[in-house]
Amino acid sequence: MVEIAIGDFLDANETWEIATWGTTVPDRTAPPYCVFDVISTTEHHTHDGPTNLIRCRMQFTHIAATKAAAKANARALRALLNGRRKQVMGDIWIDGIMWDNERDLFGPNTTMFQVVQDYIIFYKERESVGD
Repeated sequence: MVEIAIGDFLDANETWEIATWGTTVPDRTAPPYCVFDVISTTEHHTHDGPTNLIRCRMQFTHIAATKAAAKANARALRALLNGRRKQVMGDIWIDGIMWDNERDLFGPNTTMFQVVQDYIIFYKERESVGD
């Protein structure tokens, strides 16, 4: 599962110092932090059938006390992920990661600033890499 591979990659990366959670955040987690989810996953097909190349859209939400901090964390993640290619992450062969879009949020029920980023990730699960 690509989300586990990306989470493990971020946890192991010495330049990424932001607490990062998949899907849910533990209660009382202090900002700044980042939450990520898989939004959609589709497999590429040709007329001959599936290619085993998977296209995944992942969303990363950066939460911080200030807009500047949320933006800085988003820039740091983009520098780390955008353009990364031809790399093994756990059981996943990353063919390419592309930053897709970004938007700012500040809801009326929170005092935290949010920057939401979408990334498109093309990958193969390692058992299908030879295909």
